[in-house]
Order: sequence, then structure tokens, then C-alpha cells
Amino acid sequence: MKRIIYTAIATLLFLVSSCTLEQEVYNKINPGMFPQNAEDVNALVNASAYHVFSPWGIFEVAAGYVTTSEMVTDYVENTWGWTTVYNSYEANDWHIDGDWRRVYDYSQYLASMTLTMERIKNVNMDETLKARYMAELKCGRGFLAFLMYDMYGPIPIADLETLQKPEAEIVIPRLSEEAMREYIVTNLKEAADILPYKYEDTDYGRFTKGLANTLLLKFYMMTRQWDEAEKIGRELTKSEYGYKLVNDYHSLFSLSGEKNSEVIFSCVAEAGVMEQKWFAHVLTSDYPVPAGMAVTAWGGYKISWPAYESFDPKDKRRERIIGEYTGTEGVYHSRATDRDGGTTGVLFYGAIPVKYKIEGVIGELCEIDMPIYRYADVLTLLSEAIVRNGNSITQEA
Repeated sequence: MKRIIYTAIATLLFLVSSCTLEQEVYNKINPGMFPQNAEDVNALVNASAYHVFSPWGIFEVAAGYVTTSEMVTDYVENTWGWTTVYNSYEANDWHIDGDWRRVYDYSQYLASMTLTMERIKNVNMDETLKARYMAELKCGRGFLAFLMYDMYGPIPIADLETLQKPEAEIVIPRLSEEAMREYIVTNLKEAADILPYKYEDTDYGRFTKGLANTLLLKFYMMTRQWDEAEKIGRELTKSEYGYKLVNDYHSLFSLSGEKNSEVIFSCVAEAGVMEQKWFAHVLTSDYPVPAGMAVTAWGGYKISWPAYESFDPKDKRRERIIGEYTGTEGVYHSRATDRDGGTTGVLFYGAIPVKYKIEGVIGELCEIDMPIYRYADVLTLLSEAIVRNGNSITQEA
């Protein structure tokens, strides 16, 4: 409706005065007018640095980083018939009609964060707070660049000068291996120098020193820099960070277990704001959910049978990977019946990764936060780094 009104007014002015009209764009940020204050800066940083790491961004269940990463292994299968080759980062296209965003598409947020840093640098506001926002943007760039590097290797990343020439036809090549690594490490180190160890509850979900250093740890392990990995791993065990393992593993994936001492970074979900869709993508239509709950169940993703059977029966994780169950219609499902028995039932491709406590769900939407990095990751990687760095298994490791 607004577009129609603008068009009508513009046409009327042209007919009455025959003057030359100047184009005005209403859906782009005018850096001369915005941001003007700390509130504006906060809004701009949230949009450019945080939305991409949300349940509606690169961590969406349907075709996000985590799911895609698992689909290119033998760990996860898809009941809908998409193959691990078709859905790999090489093909990188989930639907022919393009309904789903490809993981690589999120790389555009690197440009958004770079431009935001330029836009906020001269805003008149508390300089300490501004420095923290700058560090959050650098952490966001390092975070996103790390995920892209994990899946694609070096990618094209535009510098500020190029981004400030949007109408120029500039072909940006991939960064060299050295330049890509430097980009990731520099952003994360500079962020870690400024970011706080933790926030108050009102700022829960923002980037911390612990996240920046955890990403560095994972990067150093990926690139086989064992000495650097051990150093940063030991750094993360210091009391200032406050990390410790929780006693109840399953509580990590529940509403009551949010904001715990083990999670370093969660993809925050909130009812009525931005929910995640784990259950909709993994539960089967006849799975017996708690009484009184209306849960959408598309039954897409499964833990492959070989992966499921590799778990020790006493493994806590296996308690919420459902390898057999009796459905709401009284039909018994298992590998023996649904795959080996030739019935091509709902467990044909594998077991159900329920993972979360079934709560906080309305239809396809769930408000349980999605843990992305945990202190358990840090301890496991530090143990490996110690062994690889010293080329021997120690009691400490």
C-alpha cells in the first residue's frame, strides 16, 4: 500500500510541475541519519552480528550449518530422500526451487558486520560500550568466517573499500589460505581481548571472551596447530570463565537447564520471538509425545543405524536416540521391522534423535535454546591437544 501511495504522489507531482524527480530509497539505511546514539548502535549490531547465528539463521534445523555438516558424513540420514551427495557443500542446494537458504548464502553477513563497524565508529556514545560492540562485531566475523572455512575453505571476503563501491563491478577472488586463516584469528583474538567473561541475564546470548577463545581452540585443532590449541584450551579452564560440566547431561537440552555453567554459546530460542524447529524435523508422525501436546512431526532426520549402533548401550546420549518404539496406532518400530523386515517403515533410515526434552513446543515451534558449544567440547579438544602436542598419552589428558 505504501508503495502505491508513493507512486501516486510522485506521478501527480510530475504531471503538475513537470519537475525532475530525485530517487529516494526507503528500505536501506542512510548512514547520515542512522545510527545516531547508543540505542541505534545496539539495534544495528544486533541485526548484523546476531541474527545470522539465530534459529532462523545459519543454525536453522532444516538446512543450517549443523545439519548440513552431519549430512555430509555417514552420521545423519534424511527420510525425505535427499542424499548426502546432493546435500553436500559441493552441491549445496537443498531444493531445486530454492526454497531453502544455502549455508554459503550467510557469508553476506560478513559484509554487513564490516559496514556496521564503519557506521558506528564515530557515533557519540560511551566509548567503552562502543569498544564492546566493535568486539562483538569482530567476534561475529571470526565466528562466521570459521564456519565458512570449515565447509568451503577460503572464501571471497570483501574489504571496506570494496563494500563502499556497491555499483562497481568488482570480482572478488577467494582469499589465500594464509589470508583466510589470518582473518579468522585476528578477528577472534581482537574480540577476545575486549569481550567480557560473562553477561547479566538481560544480555544472555551475546558473544563472550569464552566463545571467541573456544572458536580459536576449534580452529587451531582443525589446522593442526597443537601448541596454540593447548595454550588456548588451558586458558579456557581458568576460574574467571566459570565453566564447569553439569551433572545431568540431559538437562542441557531442556528449558530448566538453560543458562547453565557448561554451555559456552547457545542459539537462543524464545517463544513468540524466534523459536527453533528441532522436533518438527526429527519426530515421526506416530511418535508418542506427552499427553495434551500438539507437536508437528515431519520425520525428516535420523541417526543412521551404523552410527546409532556404535554408541555404547550405557551412553547417556543414546537414552534420547530412539531406536525402537510403539507408535500411537499400536505399530512397533525398530530396525528389524522397518528396515531389515522390508517394510520401509518410519525407522528405515535410522533412529530418532529426540535429544531435547519434549516441552516448550507448540506445533512446529520450540523455545528450548540450542547449545552449540559446550565446556565438554573444550575439555575433549584440550585432552587431544595435549596428546598430539606431546606425542604421548598423559594421565592429565
